[in-house]
Amino acid sequence: MWFLLWVLALAYGAVSDIRRKKIPDSCTRILCVCGLASFGLFPETGGGERILGFFIVSVPMLLLVLFFPGSFGGGDIKLMAVSGLALGWQRALCAAGTGIVLAAGYCVWLLAVKRKGRKTEFALGPFLCLGILTAALAGDRIFAWLTG
Repeated sequence: MWFLLWVLALAYGAVSDIRRKKIPDSCTRILCVCGLASFGLFPETGGGERILGFFIVSVPMLLLVLFFPGSFGGGDIKLMAVSGLALGWQRALCAAGTGIVLAAGYCVWLLAVKRKGRKTEFALGPFLCLGILTAALAGDRIFAWLTG
């Protein structure tokens, strides 16, 4: 039940980011509650791994924003923090990597069809949400494949 709510909250965050360039705090609150409930889905992921997951992507994103204002939105940072709490550090890295690779592919496509320029802003949230969902479903296998 909580997993369905978690997926719906990810979809809500993605659609909101596309429409308004903002991931609402209500979305991240729902994801945080679901993350706490996820101890049942990922019992092998301990509390320490979850706490590290909370920080492993969100802190570097926050530091990038401090040095390069506008590089990420606050909603993106909070989204990755609460998702790291739910997924643990390995799946959080997988989620961020997958989301960023998908976003990079989208950027290449925009440049290739000459619809946008290099400075064009776009919503990163939908790509991060796809990465989070991918990591929840196959993150262990992806991480194992990447680390050999």
